[in-house]
Amino acid sequence: MGITQEDVQKYRDEILSTTADDIRNYAPMMDGIMKQNNLCVSGNENIINSNKALFQSIKNLCDN
Repeated sequence: MGITQEDVQKYRDEILSTTADDIRNYAPMMDGIMKQNNLCVSGNENIINSNKALFQSIKNLCDN
């Protein structure tokens, strides 16, 4: 996928340095998203497809 070890380390460092305040600062954006009444699920493709009646559409974001 073109991800280097440096990329992985950068993501890891960012995650580990995230604070509670960083997450709280996303609250207004998350509130706006939730008010749009959209649902996004990430997980096992087979389980999602077995519950496809719950969704208007299913899109695989990892397709090349």
